Amino acid sequence: MMELSLKGLDVAGDYLLDHKPDNADFFSLWLTVTVGVNGEEGSSSYQLHICTPDWIRYAVENELEDHFLWGRHMLIVDKFDAEKIEIAIEKKLKEISSQFSNDSQSELLKKVSRYAYWEYEDYETNKDSHH
Repeated sequence: MMELSLKGLDVAGDYLLDHKPDNADFFSLWLTVTVGVNGEEGSSSYQLHICTPDWIRYAVENELEDHFLWGRHMLIVDKFDAEKIEIAIEKKLKEISSQFSNDSQSELLKKVSRYAYWEYEDYETNKDSHH
């Protein structure tokens, strides 16, 4: 069985555990999540928006012209706790690994894009191209 493995968590060049937002109860950040498969070379990077409900409320009421926000590729937490965020991501990777245990490496990595933005999310090879 292939198992996804968390290879890195990066916030604007800092490792997640070294990052401290100004306000742990009111924040929004983009996290780069690097994922690979145990025992395999290489990895893929994903972008995950992490924020608090208070930040969402404030953004919708005050910052967003149309007063709404789409919620894809988000992890909503009650406050900033780097260790709990890391545990939540690892838990999701284990869940994907066990739920789709017969999938190939590329199929498993595609499944992660249901939760975090993957640069290859909509990429398809054109098998019918005529040169």
